[in-house]
Amino acid sequence: MMRSVLIAFLASCGGGSDPPMMMMMAIDAAPDAGCGMLPCNPILTASCTNNQRCMWRVDDQLPEKGTNACTAPGAIAQGLPCTRDAGGGDNCVRGTTCYQDKCRAICDVGGGAPVCDVGLMCRATTYFIPCGATTPLAGLCL
Repeated sequence: MMRSVLIAFLASCGGGSDPPMMMMMAIDAAPDAGCGMLPCNPILTASCTNNQRCMWRVDDQLPEKGTNACTAPGAIAQGLPCTRDAGGGDNCVRGTTCYQDKCRAICDVGGGAPVCDVGLMCRATTYFIPCGATTPLAGLCL
């Protein structure tokens, strides 16, 4: 199965004071070895079905130490202490995931929705980095 990859690069067009332009082009590339399609996108509420939520499932056997997963929401609210189960899931409500033993809101590191509450910043963490990627799909409100 082939997938499209968007490649960005900077190009300069003379004029020493002109800022470089970002050029983008899509190419077809084979998926990275061992990387499948992600089951969900953590910043899209509709990416999971049947009232599930997209959260970060910890898995020390994976190079990324986890993966996105659709799972039933827990009952623990944002900012409260949380726990992980034996399968790497957590007991946090929809729109959050357990990070450093607290339910943290999931946010868009690109500045879109969902955003963080006043006083919190959207930070990239080691969570939500897909297999074969170097940047996260989402951040956490810290």
